[in-house]
Amino acid sequence: MAASPTLHLPEDTLDDILYFARTNSLSDLKELLAENAAIQRTTPLAILTAAVDPYSGNDALHMASANGHTVSTRRPALNTFDIKLIYSTTTDMIGYILSLLLSSATSSNSTPSLLLNTTNTAGNTPLHYACLNGHLAATKLLLSAGADATIVNRAGHDAVYEAEVGGHDSVASIVLEMGIGLERGIGGVPVTEDAGTAQNGMQPKLEDGGDVALEEEDLDSGVTKGMQTLDVDGRP
Repeated sequence: MAASPTLHLPEDTLDDILYFARTNSLSDLKELLAENAAIQRTTPLAILTAAVDPYSGNDALHMASANGHTVSTRRPALNTFDIKLIYSTTTDMIGYILSLLLSSATSSNSTPSLLLNTTNTAGNTPLHYACLNGHLAATKLLLSAGADATIVNRAGHDAVYEAEVGGHDSVASIVLEMGIGLERGIGGVPVTEDAGTAQNGMQPKLEDGGDVALEEEDLDSGVTKGMQTLDVDGRP
């Protein structure tokens, strides 16, 4: 989603959007977006795009991806006339968000991947979070939609690194298989055996835990500090 929101949302509306995305409350999110789109005379996507946490920089796709809110494991064929239908027929949070992003990109002839790779204040994309938490289906869906696996966060880590450091080998493998441009290496620099060993040995393993609440960023560990189990009854 866009990195610079252009609409002003009331604080409680912003909080609700991020909360619904985090807890996979899809019907509530759709209703809230439609309501606010009518009030501001804009589209649900514009409202969703404006909902960015002012401190962490996380948006709805960060929240949904971090918690693996998808039931789809397919790899849809993009750049076709039914691109919107492919995603809008899913009933999960990530599928719905992608349906908004990709249908907008198709109608405006823009590149879908530009809308999928928003970084938060620590430089993390939704793909970083999906990989860190081992959400294979979410990772596949993001990559199928055009997520860029070569982006590095402010700690210098790409999505493959986060999957590996989290112990999610199957996720790392699918990123290596589906990700475009990974032959350039981290940050676009060709990988050598020595460089790869150094990169994989510099950082300690992140502490294990449940899905992240995405509230406190830690640049030293790459993605999150003190990963917390998602509390669906709480608020972000």
